[in-house]
Parts: sequence; structure tokens; C-alpha cells
Amino acid sequence: MEWGVGALTLAAILATVVGRRIAMMVEDVGFVVLLLMIVVFVVMAWWRFARSRKDEGAARWRIWASLGGCVALTLALATPLIPFFFFFVLRWGFGPRWNFKILMLGFSLAALLLGFLGARGARFPLILGGVVIGGVAALIPVGV
Repeated sequence: MEWGVGALTLAAILATVVGRRIAMMVEDVGFVVLLLMIVVFVVMAWWRFARSRKDEGAARWRIWASLGGCVALTLALATPLIPFFFFFVLRWGFGPRWNFKILMLGFSLAALLLGFLGARGARFPLILGGVVIGGVAALIPVGV
């Protein structure tokens, strides 16, 4: 994983020297990789939650915190899709005028905090998933 990030960073640095067109391609590839990482972290969090739920040594409140973190991480991933649900499924236009970026940041912060409190097996994907989704929410322009 570090090699891939390092290669993208090196390619972005070299691309700025060569020209802007290559830099945009590197940025696009990096953003797609970041989106794929989010999906991987959500799946990993649910999978590790299911495994830690069966662990007899984990405290019940930590398992409930892991469940809350998994739900918050899933909602943070699904938040940008809410307007499309209203438009295509319910035929309501693009739905209520919520600030989806703030909702996404809130859910990612909840996943991050609940990741610290969660069961040992589910901590890593919850914490890192909350950080990555928060970073993506910070990258998204306000008007989108």
C-alpha cells in the first residue's frame, strides 16, 4: 500500500514539472483509489465487527460501540447518494436541501470516535475509514 501511495506522489511531483495534463490524470487516479479504499474500509469494518461479536473476551459495550461505528461509517459512505435516491426512486427532484458535506463529516467523525471505543478487531477499519471519509468530504467542493 505504501508503494502505491509513494508512486502516486512521485508521479504527481514529476507531472507538475512535465505539465498540467498529466497531473490531472494522476489526481483522478488518486481520487478513485481513495474512493475504493473507503469501500474496502466499510466492508472490512463490518467483517471485523462480525468476528469480534463472537469473541467472548470483548466487553459488550465495546461491541455496541463497534456496531455504532460500522453504521456511522456506512452512513458516511451513503450520504452523497441520498439526492440520487430522492431523484430516481421517489421522483421528488433532488430531495431536501441538507448540507450533505456536513452530514458526511459528522458521520465520519462519529465512526472515528466510536472506532476508538470499539472492540479491538474493528478499531483499525473504523478509525482509518473515518479519517479517509472525512478527508474525502473535505476535498469535495461545497457546491457539489
